Amino acid sequence: MIKVGDEVRFNDRGVGYLKFVQHITFDKYSKKSAARVLKEQVYKVSSVEKPIQVSGRTVYEVGLEDDNGVARFVNYKIDTDHLTTEIIRMTKKEEVKMPWEGKAAEKFAEDEAQVKRNPITVLLDGDIVAYRVAAAADGRHYTIKGVVENTNRKELKRFRYKKEANKYADQHSLPTSDIELAFDPEPWDKAVLSVDSMIATIKESYRQRGFEPDVYTFITGESNFRYELFPDYKKSRKNIRRPEHLKKCKVHLVGKHNAVGASGLEADDLIGMATEKLMVGWDEVNGSMAVSIASVDKDFVTLLRHGVELYDFTTESATTLTPREAMVYFYKQLLIGDTSDDIPGIKGVGPQTAIKVLKGCNTDGEMCKAVLAEYQSRMDLTDEETVKLVLRNGRLLHLTREFGKLWEIPPAALNAPSTI
Repeated sequence: MIKVGDEVRFNDRGVGYLKFVQHITFDKYSKKSAARVLKEQVYKVSSVEKPIQVSGRTVYEVGLEDDNGVARFVNYKIDTDHLTTEIIRMTKKEEVKMPWEGKAAEKFAEDEAQVKRNPITVLLDGDIVAYRVAAAADGRHYTIKGVVENTNRKELKRFRYKKEANKYADQHSLPTSDIELAFDPEPWDKAVLSVDSMIATIKESYRQRGFEPDVYTFITGESNFRYELFPDYKKSRKNIRRPEHLKKCKVHLVGKHNAVGASGLEADDLIGMATEKLMVGWDEVNGSMAVSIASVDKDFVTLLRHGVELYDFTTESATTLTPREAMVYFYKQLLIGDTSDDIPGIKGVGPQTAIKVLKGCNTDGEMCKAVLAEYQSRMDLTDEETVKLVLRNGRLLHLTREFGKLWEIPPAALNAPSTI
């Protein structure tokens, strides 16, 4: 894993980062995480001794040289859970004080002990974690018929992206019809280790923000009530190949990280119900951030309110909304539809039109009444047809708040009580 010529970067905590760790951090997580590593002091590996096992960890004795040729020897512990290499012991040929030695180390220990982080409950979208890890381990690439790596090998030349294969085919006058998508998955055990690494990184990103995270992970169950409401729900995904190790990653989330799933519900619904329960009794006036939904899925913004945020752990950015703004997002979806899940809206209605329709509406009933009127006028529907269609689409889009209860049209939006 460590070889001569590798770059190692240290921070003032005495933590070293290998070049391959920087690459993973940059590609899979965020530029901010990489930046924290890239700004530190750099050394090169000059020698590597035979590794030994210490408490289940691989330990190397490594010779390092700085830009001035000063040699230092270090023992490293490879920590696969955090994708970092931590210094266990250091001996130097030269008596040169390092930043993390002596008083600097003592001060760091004192500072760390005094750090007070605010507790926060993190509701982690396990579907996103499992899919991203499994997809990264899927070995997706492109090949061109007859194009091999070199004349001595029969293995087809691989292109990471289709545009690279297209460029090569164009340069060598080859038909683009010869370009094929292929997969070469990594071993499954490597993929599930990456699940642990991603979760560890997510937790650390919260700590960097001043929170002490209490993480609960949720995954989608085997079935989904939305298919009963609308058989074409997520129809466009039916023929899309799923990553080889997706199921194993989810099983690992359940076994090691206590992920929760429920038949008939998506992870989104479980997170919706958990959010509602956690916010009961929360002090809106004096309370700090109580719940953080960790996901890249923007549909979670309908759950946001004071005390609840949506945290995109890939960009390390948090979104907060007022209850009204979250409500507007839901009704905009109801007007526009959701193409990613094949949920229809009103044909010809886009984001700007939806904003105009909802302008001046402040309550749930006012917004829904405006949506009903727009459905009826644009689609030439009867009152009954309008209510049925809006009710169905609303239930498809709405994230469950209470087990067994589906979304209902607010009575204030109807001219007469609903008979549905």
